[in-house]
This record gives sequence, C-alpha cells and structure tokens, in this order.
Amino acid sequence: MVIAITGTPGSGKSTFASELSKALKDAKLIEINSIVKKGKHFSELDENGAMVVKPLELSKALNAEIEKHLKSESVIVVGHLVPELDITPDIVVVVKAKLKVLIERLEKRKYNKDKIRENIVSEAIDYCGTASSERWPNTLEINDDKQREEVINYILALSKGKKAEPPKTESRQRLDELLELVDDGNRYGF
Repeated sequence: MVIAITGTPGSGKSTFASELSKALKDAKLIEINSIVKKGKHFSELDENGAMVVKPLELSKALNAEIEKHLKSESVIVVGHLVPELDITPDIVVVVKAKLKVLIERLEKRKYNKDKIRENIVSEAIDYCGTASSERWPNTLEINDDKQREEVINYILALSKGKKAEPPKTESRQRLDELLELVDDGNRYGF
C-alpha cells in the first residue's frame, strides 16, 4: 500500500508520518525533500531560498524509489509537493493546522515573512486538501487529534486486509482565521 501524506510546511505531516510508520511497523518512510536534494531534482533556488523542483523528474525518481520497497512493505511518502507529483497513492492524508499554530512553527524554523505569508494563505484556502481531493478520491483530511487516531486505525485495518469504512473527514478552509490575523494587526502584509 502507498500512503501519501501532504500538507502545508509546518502543518505536522512529518510527525503524523512518523506516528503512522511506527503503527504500521513494516512501512518505508520516504521524505520527498530528501529525494529532491539527493537527486538534485531542482533547477534553482527562489528568492526565499526554496528549491524550484522539476516535477516530472522528481515524479520519476520518487516512483522508482516507491517501487524498490512496495513488494515487501507499505510505503509512506511525505511532503508538501504530493499534489504536484505524478504518483498513484492508495490513500492520501492531508494534515492541517490552525493558522496561529502554523505561524509559531514557521517562525521557530526562521522562515522569512514572505514565506510565512505564502504558507498561511495556502493553509487558509486548503490548497493541499483541494488539490489532492480533486486528483484522488481516497483523500482524507486531519484537522484534530481524534481524526489523527481514526485515520491511523483505518490505515492499519486496511494494511491487515480488513474491510474498513474510511473515517469521516472534511475539507476545511481557514479563511475566518485568516481574517482574524488581518484584524489582529496584519503583520504579514495581507
């Protein structure tokens, strides 16, 4: 089984991927950013220092890495680029975060103001969730700890060959939180 985990940078996708990997026990965890760096699948760095990836080249390398492990174990692919890549996951999980939590995490990582603003907007409009659910009907979104547990239990059941109903998750835009940030002083230039 291939499980793709995506979300805005700072949303908690790597933490969730680690939790899921431990629960599955036999899963191979693949970080997309590691594949990008290892294979140099980017053309340049943008004005914020982020790599501008080559999606076709990255998709090919990622699919090759998935195939190496898929015969003997489940594969968990994690990265914010999932919606942009040509892969065929069995399940897609979008990890979400409240905007103020996201800001704290990105500031702690020393993201600059422009990059924080870009990621706040992406989270507010649910870019990863919308883009994923348009491509893959088997997309689940995690908005809280209860949903995290339900999604892990669902994936565990499937991995054991059991028939299971997918947990009820919903796409959630955070535009109200974005407006609250603007009202609170607009320090990110909206």
